[in-house]
This record gives sequence, C-alpha cells and structure tokens, in this order.
Amino acid sequence: MQPTIEDRLAIRQLLYRYADAADRRDAAAFAACFAGGAVDISGPGFAMTDPVQVVGTLAAKYVWTMHNVHNSLHEVDGDRASGYTYCVASHVRAEANGARVKEDWYIRYEDELLRQGGDWVFLRRRLVPGAITHVPLAE
Repeated sequence: MQPTIEDRLAIRQLLYRYADAADRRDAAAFAACFAGGAVDISGPGFAMTDPVQVVGTLAAKYVWTMHNVHNSLHEVDGDRASGYTYCVASHVRAEANGARVKEDWYIRYEDELLRQGGDWVFLRRRLVPGAITHVPLAE
C-alpha cells in the first residue's frame, strides 16, 4: 500500500535522524531510531545489536563521517512498513603514518519499520554496500 504524505514525511525524518545521530556519535538519539531501543544493523561480515556498539565503532574507526540520504521507497501496511533507502556514507580515517583516507560507501539499506507511539522506527536495517571507494586526502 502506498504511504500517505504524512507517513512519507515521518519515514523520511527517521532516515535523517538516523544519519544525524550516527554522524554526531549520539548513541541515545541513534537508539531512539529503533523499536524498543533494539538495533539490528547487519552488513557484509558484521552484525551489531547495540546502539552504543554502532556509534562506538564509528567513533573508533573514523575521525569524521557524513551520511548523505538519497532516494528511498517504503510501502506501508497498517503500522508496519518495508522498503529501501540509498545512502552515500563518507568516512575519514587516520592511518598510522598520519595520512588521512576517505572511504565512500555506496549503500542500499533494506528497512523494516514499525509505527510506535505515532512515530516510525526501525525494526531491522540491513546494510548492503554496492561499492566502497578509498581516496587519499591531501594534507
């Protein structure tokens, strides 16, 4: 079923809140994007179920990130929705020799959502990278 304009806007805001919380390393705001505070983000070779773990991993691996949310399409069935979101996530990491490298992840998120207390939250989010590029940054 096609979502209403209100559902589309609310789902879009969820996508933005998720990206913002990840980039600001705000574990509480990140956890609030998920039903009951539970997180299930899985991708190639990893699965994370704790928002502190997700945000901590970003903070430990990267000095800076920026998640750019692009097109998304979700179908609504009552208080549940499913669909996908495209994103380019830029990550900057510092190498042991002091050099900095930018990794761009071209991501398709496969989403399962729940309307909870009037707000949309994630039940599950699967990260499927299409490509990852590495670019050395000038000093």
